[in-house]
Amino acid sequence: MVQKKTTISNPNLSEIVLEDPEKHWIGISWEHYQEIDSTQLRAIELLKNGCIGAVVTACKQNSGLGRLGKSFWSPYNLGMYLSVTLPPPKFEDRYQLLTLWAGLVVIRAIREAGIILNSVPVNFTSRLSIKWPNDVLLDGKKVAGILMNSIFNGSTPLGFVMGVGINLNQIKHDFPVELQNQATSIRMVTNEQWDVQQFTLHFIQVIEKMWLHLEQPIELLLSNWLRWGPTIGKDTVVKDKSEIKGKFVGLTTSGEIVIQVEDGSKHYISNGIIET
Repeated sequence: MVQKKTTISNPNLSEIVLEDPEKHWIGISWEHYQEIDSTQLRAIELLKNGCIGAVVTACKQNSGLGRLGKSFWSPYNLGMYLSVTLPPPKFEDRYQLLTLWAGLVVIRAIREAGIILNSVPVNFTSRLSIKWPNDVLLDGKKVAGILMNSIFNGSTPLGFVMGVGINLNQIKHDFPVELQNQATSIRMVTNEQWDVQQFTLHFIQVIEKMWLHLEQPIELLLSNWLRWGPTIGKDTVVKDKSEIKGKFVGLTTSGEIVIQVEDGSKHYISNGIIET
């Protein structure tokens, strides 16, 4: 028997406050490199050695990791390149939603930075969106990427490594030609230079504040994500094992994207790439 999957389709437009700002546990161990192959790989080593809340940052990555084996372009001192080791969430069914939660962390960090870190406050709210599952867009172009790795000892979870790259100070010609029409930076939309270290400290505080969001009901967590995700009913093409064309109708409670095709049937996709 095929298990029936619940589809969450209602974006939550209200602001959710659920945090413990007095609890600081990220960054007690912090390694910073002028240059490294990958902050993610180093953070994985730290997690395997039992380090939770460890932060690895770098001015430049030579082999930054992206989703599905792709690379993340990480030029010297133009972005925030960070990996942090996280404990297993309190509820096991949240493990597979960590990437979606991380997208909400990035959205909040950029929104708040526009108000409190910029010399002239700027409201990014209507300009930010999330491309399922792990890209954050600003004015429709990629400004940040997320990678989440799970580390297990047999069937026992040791924790997760959250890698985030945010384009802060690039100008258009800093990007490779093939990315110039697809990527942007916060500097490009504000005409302001950003302090990478200041932004990184702010970002870590946002992770801490939003950790408790993983304990809220799954439906609420996903509804919060849908506020920033594709519009319900949007024509969408997803490349998985094959190309699937249809309308985006929501997310399952395990974080899969749900596409309804022309005959009315639904496809549940956990590992594809959205083309449109």
